[in-house]
Amino acid sequence: MRVPRFRLRDKPVLGTALVAAAAVTIGASLAALGGQAWWGLELFTHFRAQYLAAQVVLFALLLTQRRLRWCFALGACAVLNAVPLVPYVPVGAAAVADAAGAAGAVEIMSVNVQARNTRHERLLEIVREASPDVVVVVEFTHRWQRLLSPLYHEYPHRLLLPEEHAFGIALLSRHPLIEADPLELETTPAIDARIDGPQGAFRLIGVHLRPPTGPALAAERNRQLAQLAELRRSIDEPLAVVGDFNVTPYSPHMADWLLETGLRDARGGRGPGFSWPTFLPILGIPIDHCIVSPEFTVVGFERLPRFGSDHYPVLARLMLERGS
Repeated sequence: MRVPRFRLRDKPVLGTALVAAAAVTIGASLAALGGQAWWGLELFTHFRAQYLAAQVVLFALLLTQRRLRWCFALGACAVLNAVPLVPYVPVGAAAVADAAGAAGAVEIMSVNVQARNTRHERLLEIVREASPDVVVVVEFTHRWQRLLSPLYHEYPHRLLLPEEHAFGIALLSRHPLIEADPLELETTPAIDARIDGPQGAFRLIGVHLRPPTGPALAAERNRQLAQLAELRRSIDEPLAVVGDFNVTPYSPHMADWLLETGLRDARGGRGPGFSWPTFLPILGIPIDHCIVSPEFTVVGFERLPRFGSDHYPVLARLMLERGS
């Protein structure tokens, strides 16, 4: 008895579904090209990794059906989506640095606790296990001020700015704060501090930028980036900007900001990763960042375990070049 062979090109319904899926990913990729012009199109820019993964799979499947025109379109869009991801492709030097670590590195943790989250005990465990030198806490409320108090003896140098909404912020440091002041970024508070680190003083700005969920908030977030760029021009010392930016590096606004400021993403060379949302990994995007000036060498970057927030904590290990 002859067993019929399964051939993908003999399944017209499946082929139609594949073409439809290809059209969706191509349309989303092209929509992302308008991200500079309109806030709604900018939202498409954040999912480059997802588009690329889907397009590689669809390309292979449609190739078996000899849908060459669709394969060509998918290939072109895959290249378009791959370009912003290239700086995050893991490279040997970064892997070696991460494995070896570095004596005297300063470790900076950024964590959006989610204001209504109740799992503070797990977060305390994570902080103690990771043992960073500096912690920037976003969505810091009066309740979280009480919940994190067991850490305060380990982090005696602090600036706490609790708010009864999602935009309170705090800085906890093992190292002395030479200066630490609130900084207003439009309508959200930030922190501007000078820290006496193990290899010398450096500047740290802790931020929580507005989420671009509408035209007004997207415009405000872009003005916040512009304000940070202006502040950067007045800073001639090592600088780390840390927190929840509510934007990925694939957005043209973030990409332009990095070029303008001369700063770089500490995640570079260590995979695109993602920090939000924890509850839907397939749509995960990196919006929690540690952005550093050239005086820093990044010797490690990792995502820490989840603890009930919709954000993962992230941790950067930085070496400050002596004499900087």
